[in-house]
Amino acid sequence: MDLDFEIPYKVCLNPPRMEERRRTVSEMFRMHRLRVIRWPSRENGGRRHSRGFANAGLRENYLTFLLAVRKARALGRKALLFLEDDVILHDQFRERAADLEVPSDWGLLYFGCLHMERPEFTGPGLLRVARALDTHAVAVNSRYYKTILHSLRIRRAAAGATASPPLDVALSILHKTIPTYAVWPNLAWQRLGYSYHSGGIYSNYTEDGSQGFMPEVVSGL
Repeated sequence: MDLDFEIPYKVCLNPPRMEERRRTVSEMFRMHRLRVIRWPSRENGGRRHSRGFANAGLRENYLTFLLAVRKARALGRKALLFLEDDVILHDQFRERAADLEVPSDWGLLYFGCLHMERPEFTGPGLLRVARALDTHAVAVNSRYYKTILHSLRIRRAAAGATASPPLDVALSILHKTIPTYAVWPNLAWQRLGYSYHSGGIYSNYTEDGSQGFMPEVVSGL
């Protein structure tokens, strides 16, 4: 896979208050020769509010992703790579990505994720996702921009007075209908540290990027 040709539009969510993370992740992108646009989160004059979500971090993630997909669609970009600012990329991220042969029907492509249901091995370095979580490095094919935008808006509206589902949960509902693949082993994972989504310190991954939470789901792959 030619990252620059197949996924030309790359954005990274980075709230203004996370300046240290911006510097760290920007240097990592530079090392991997990735041209990534920084997207500050949707904050109202610096004031954070959860409005319809369990917390403000989840709201920022959900709405920023929506805006990024909408922008990619408006610009006519063939695919979008959405990154979060606590992502860690494998030392050979670009080289290993170049070796991938991703099926032409792909709609969502995770460069790293947390598998909640056992995936299917489809070929060297690639799994067909059954259900997975996390959005630290997920690509969206333009064929599914409209479908995803519509689905995320519907999920949010349907929540009503209850909290809207987190972005990763809302996307996982689409894994049964949108051809979804994941790189294996993970080429991207989240560092152990403070999560402005959960409000605590955690990581679902080990230091080498392996699945640390529910590892039995991917055991033996």
